[in-house]
Amino acid sequence: MLLKWLDLFYKEIQDFYGLHVMVIVVLIGLFEAFISYKQLTEKKLKREAKIARFIGAGYVVGGIGLFILLKIL
Repeated sequence: MLLKWLDLFYKEIQDFYGLHVMVIVVLIGLFEAFISYKQLTEKKLKREAKIARFIGAGYVVGGIGLFILLKIL
């Protein structure tokens, strides 16, 4: 029963997460890593700027990685 639900969930994610969604996720990550980082450093919020850069990099790597993973499997 659980495997049936997981298979259904996987198919829904695979259908939804296409090239357009991946591009949007990567653009959000780049915005967070560069634009938000710059704004936060100008406000002298160094710790928050580092966190923003880390989250942005996670979005970029995770977005591309999830796209590749869904296309391979």
